[in-house]
Amino acid sequence: MNSLPLIVTIFSLCHQEPKVCSRPESATLGKGPESSLINLRQLGDRYSKSGQDEEAARCYEQAIHQAQVGQEGQLALAEDLEKLAVIYSKAARFDEARNTFQRALDIYERHGAEGESQAARESQLIGGVLQMQGLFSEAEI
Repeated sequence: MNSLPLIVTIFSLCHQEPKVCSRPESATLGKGPESSLINLRQLGDRYSKSGQDEEAARCYEQAIHQAQVGQEGQLALAEDLEKLAVIYSKAARFDEARNTFQRALDIYERHGAEGESQAARESQLIGGVLQMQGLFSEAEI
């Protein structure tokens, strides 16, 4: 089985205390507590797109923490988890990537039909991480 398509998928996708996510000079974000979670997500996306993965990871970690504390929408939380797992994959932090993808998968599975296609994608991404680790028999399950 050729793992290249899964590796490409992982890289093309968009528990430590979270470090402070700093704002790049060009970012203009909303103010107020109601927009801070959205700001963190947008900032993480900007950092990720510019290749600043460590900063992006800090932003996603903070967004995940805020979403968990505030019981923010679970599907948005799963998206944040996926983005963080992609960064972990790019950094060859495969165990963390797999665990983070699994957390996202668990959320999607709890949402039934609404999260069905995302759950399938998460399963595929977990398989890709397992293949990158050389755990081929686990990846085929």
